[in-house]
Amino acid sequence: MTTRPSLRQILVVAGTLVIIFRPGPTPSWADTVELRNGQRIEGSLREANATAVVIESGGRAVVIPREQVAVIYLDGPTVASPARPSVARSDLFQALDALRALTRNLAVKQEAYTRAVADAKVALDRYLQEPGVDPAFRAVASDAWALYAVASSAWEAKANHNATMSIVVGQDPILDRCPGLKRMLSRYPAPTDQGTALRRGVAVEAEIPTLWSCAADRVGEAERAVR
Repeated sequence: MTTRPSLRQILVVAGTLVIIFRPGPTPSWADTVELRNGQRIEGSLREANATAVVIESGGRAVVIPREQVAVIYLDGPTVASPARPSVARSDLFQALDALRALTRNLAVKQEAYTRAVADAKVALDRYLQEPGVDPAFRAVASDAWALYAVASSAWEAKANHNATMSIVVGQDPILDRCPGLKRMLSRYPAPTDQGTALRRGVAVEAEIPTLWSCAADRVGEAERAVR
């Protein structure tokens, strides 16, 4: 028979791993291992050491590398616990906040900005793959990334005199979500063809700081959502 480790033993061997003991009133018990990507595995914890966590789930032992584990909940009831921000959501906010901080410096280099936008897209995609994402946070975070992304495209189009990319920028619907651009864009016809889209896109290329400001406002909304 496998001996269940005590809470004290787990704390000793797990080092900095967070262990939460949460007793409940119901007879239905389950330990929970929460991964850094937000996934949860329920079962009976068998071992936690410096390199791996082992939990018996569905009649088999699941071995999880230590670096993938965020939190272990001991003897938690299988009923739903209060919702907490996921690791993926926190990572996404941090990526967007990094973009906000980067664009406060008008001397930011294009290469650094493009890389930060790409990193934020990876974090956004990871968050959107989670079940039960917060609709309010998803909306503002997605808008923030899209505004930073269209600014990146506008910057590239301007730097390379790329008319095709300017057309794509002029047709991007996220432009309508930036109040700071509305008055300027109202002077241009709707981008119903390549000509009108090109003129609109070229105009946007001169307003990259305005796009950054709109994106930063959305990050502020996301910040309030994660509190």
